[in-house]
Amino acid sequence: MKKYLTIQNEDFSETQVEEPESPIGFTYADYLTWNFKERIELIRGKIFKMSPAPTFKHQQIVGNIFAAMYAF
Repeated sequence: MKKYLTIQNEDFSETQVEEPESPIGFTYADYLTWNFKERIELIRGKIFKMSPAPTFKHQQIVGNIFAAMYAF
């Protein structure tokens, strides 16, 4: 049975990409050969989608909140 990763694109549409198969898990050497556009990570031989990086606006807001709390 084939597994698919659901990828969220920048325009918030979704794309499904076939996930590589391995009965014993994957290695770092396998990871280096993959060419996925989305961010993925390899943990204990399994593939996981990574959360997107925070936007600049998000970082500004968090910085302002931290500054206000630090000044308190």
